[in-house]
Amino acid sequence: MDQQPAPGTATKLRGGVVDEGQDDHIVVTRRRPIPATTHFAVLAAFILPITLLPYLVTRRQLLLLRRRVDELGVTTTTLQQDLTTSLSETAIRRDEHRRVRALLHEMKQEVDELWLQAEQRESGRVAADEVVRSDLRKLLDETRHTR
Repeated sequence: MDQQPAPGTATKLRGGVVDEGQDDHIVVTRRRPIPATTHFAVLAAFILPITLLPYLVTRRQLLLLRRRVDELGVTTTTLQQDLTTSLSETAIRRDEHRRVRALLHEMKQEVDELWLQAEQRESGRVAADEVVRSDLRKLLDETRHTR
């Protein structure tokens, strides 16, 4: 494929170098242009693994994080439901506690009133007993004097 020009003539070749060393001997070195697809293939062979590896690692981490966020969302929902249930139960217990305290207060007042009534009855009975004793003594004294 190399064509040799006639001796003593210089030619300029596209993409090649012409060397005129001696008049009767010319050496032509041709450099074939490298196609763009070859450049792209070589460049892609080096760049693709360098860029694809961090992408895949990051994507995997994002998927793991997304799963973890979904799990946390489910856990959060469950905890919110449990909290709502607990708050409802606490409100019910609080109301029951208030009712029990009110009943206990009423019962204490009734017991205090009963104690007061019992003390008053006891005082009345003691006073009545004293009156009866006093009357009995008087009768006894009268009986002794009348004899």
